[in-house]
Amino acid sequence: MALTKVPSNHQHHPSLVIKHYLDLMTDNPTLQRHCLKAANIPKNAIVDPFAKVSPTEEFAFLHHLLSNTKSNTLGFEAGKNFHVNCHEHLGFAALSSNTPLDALKSLVNFSDLTYSFFSLKLIIENTSVRLIFEDQYDLGELRSFYLLRDIAFTITAGRELIPQRQNLALCHSITLTLESGLFSAVEKQRMEGFFKCPLYFDGDENHIQYSREALDNLLPQANSLMHKLFNKRCEDELSKHPKQSTFSQQVRLCIQQSTGKIPTLGGICRQLNTSTRTAHRKLQDEKTGFKELLSDELSKIAIHQLKTGTPIKLIASDMGYSDTSSFISAFKRWTGSPPGEYLRQKQC
Repeated sequence: MALTKVPSNHQHHPSLVIKHYLDLMTDNPTLQRHCLKAANIPKNAIVDPFAKVSPTEEFAFLHHLLSNTKSNTLGFEAGKNFHVNCHEHLGFAALSSNTPLDALKSLVNFSDLTYSFFSLKLIIENTSVRLIFEDQYDLGELRSFYLLRDIAFTITAGRELIPQRQNLALCHSITLTLESGLFSAVEKQRMEGFFKCPLYFDGDENHIQYSREALDNLLPQANSLMHKLFNKRCEDELSKHPKQSTFSQQVRLCIQQSTGKIPTLGGICRQLNTSTRTAHRKLQDEKTGFKELLSDELSKIAIHQLKTGTPIKLIASDMGYSDTSSFISAFKRWTGSPPGEYLRQKQC
């Protein structure tokens, strides 16, 4: 599917985003001035905590910066300087979460409040969790910058949630669709050294993979009352944004975050505080249905686990199927082939 340009009514970001970019070139005040001028951003906006910049202004700033800089890892460097509290209510919702997994759920549920131009998805499996950064818009030559920025921020934020683990690896691996040839060996080594986990390029999707066990630990600043408070603030803020998730996207998100059982429409409606009748109507208005969404999301989860070598029996159990034969029948409905044959066809 062809990607569209970022819409003109996309949310404007706080000027502190530009401040972080300016910090990348503190030794070159001339370039700082030229970038601001190219984007038509007044200098006083950078010190105004209430000032906003449009996507058009942000893109113009970055285009000028990247065209005057040789580094391929500026996005990575920028992401390291973004912190949890930069995201206001969402940042505090994450900090007060009970577990790192709860913090990731808040990040995904309120991804429209982040500064990301990617669509975030959370896939929870039996022993692992993947945070996926899915292309949502055509970002052109800025795609690499934004992808590295968002990955680096996520790793930085994870360490801030657990300060005592600042120097430890918090994720299992990172996979990017970016071409390996874009980066020098030194650049790859520097990024991998910061991430403290294997970094793979030329992948099928962009994701951070975590150990499920590591994400279930209690966070030191866990506070369920404050978490509810800031989640409510996020909901209120999200309602003011022109860019809203469709109902089918919300249903997909619930399916992705389910584990150990096959999601039902009734269960998802309880999560979304709506009735099944209303859900059917909303999905019909969006030219889709629950069974279609369920099959699509479950097939993606199953195919990924299959490709990683997970035994079919474990996949079936993890996804909530009572026995292996039921899972195989469902897989055949989704793909037209049983799991083993599907893998052989893809390997040919």
